[in-house]
Amino acid sequence: MEEYKDKYTSFDKESKTQEIIGTVVVVCFCVAICGCFVYDLITSVPVYSSVMGFVFVAVIALYFLLCRPLKNIDVLERRICKRLDKQGYFHEKREGTLYVTKNDQHFRVHIVNSCEKKIKQLYFVYEFGDDNFEKVSMDGWTRAANSINLNNSRTVFVTLEDHFCCCYQSAILNSRDFMKEFDRAYRAIGGALEDYRKIYPYLERDYPNNTENKTIGFK
Repeated sequence: MEEYKDKYTSFDKESKTQEIIGTVVVVCFCVAICGCFVYDLITSVPVYSSVMGFVFVAVIALYFLLCRPLKNIDVLERRICKRLDKQGYFHEKREGTLYVTKNDQHFRVHIVNSCEKKIKQLYFVYEFGDDNFEKVSMDGWTRAANSINLNNSRTVFVTLEDHFCCCYQSAILNSRDFMKEFDRAYRAIGGALEDYRKIYPYLERDYPNNTENKTIGFK
């Protein structure tokens, strides 16, 4: 499960590089404006400090607007949580990951940067188990996942070692988009699970797990 989680929580190297460059630029301008103030004190001509002051403010504004995309995710997530509170959804952060509950179903939410700075990639991940998991062979579960994915193009259904995972992927600009996509994700994942329930009786019949009946060792 950690490999699946890491895939959706990793950040791109380009955003980190931009943040480092922006920080270096701001530090350089801080040093420059301090030098201008010292020059003004020596020469009593406050021209340089005024000009550099305006430039410094402009650079700071551009830095926070363009060169710190990672911070925007935190801001967006806080706004999303406020909307969830207003609409009565239970949510919590566990180990840095946001979980949202709807109708007693728990969804893991991941928001990551995209190649377009204003657009964020959004993933809803729903995991569940089945008491009858051992009754069906892995070949049967794999064929079931393929069939579900074929009929539900908006979701990805995956069979893991002892449970299942269904993921919905989208993109958003703001917290209003999140609420719309949450409803779409809930319906899309629900459709995939409905297919799963329809397929299961045939899986138990056609792909029984017979490994537990095999004799291991010497006869």
